[in-house]
Amino acid sequence: MFPAFLVGGPSSTLVLYTVAYLCATLPGGVEVERGIILNQTNFEKLKSFKKIFEAILDEKFEFNDYVNAVIAIGLDKLLRDAIPQGQEWNVLRVAFSENYDTMCELLADLWRRGTEASKKDKQTIKDRMSIYIH
Repeated sequence: MFPAFLVGGPSSTLVLYTVAYLCATLPGGVEVERGIILNQTNFEKLKSFKKIFEAILDEKFEFNDYVNAVIAIGLDKLLRDAIPQGQEWNVLRVAFSENYDTMCELLADLWRRGTEASKKDKQTIKDRMSIYIH
């Protein structure tokens, strides 16, 4: 077995070895640096919020799967917050200017993988582009 949680230190930090261990052993997982440190308050909030997370999704989650989902959602939110509202086009223009071929490949892939919900949007874009082609 492995040490689950170790509490200590003058700032009452919680060393969360379990997350690192579980992430490292998940199929397709990536070994992460051991010794991820969360303060006690954040760890308690993380444990408690799992109740809301599972209620909303109406599904039970293993703790490591839940933590990975929370991290993924948080990173996605931080990424969206990093781009000032109304500046999305400028960010895309800079990305295209840095590596046009890669961005074209990405956009083409996203276009091909579009969901049913975006069919109307795709048709609108196709119609707009058609005026330049025909």
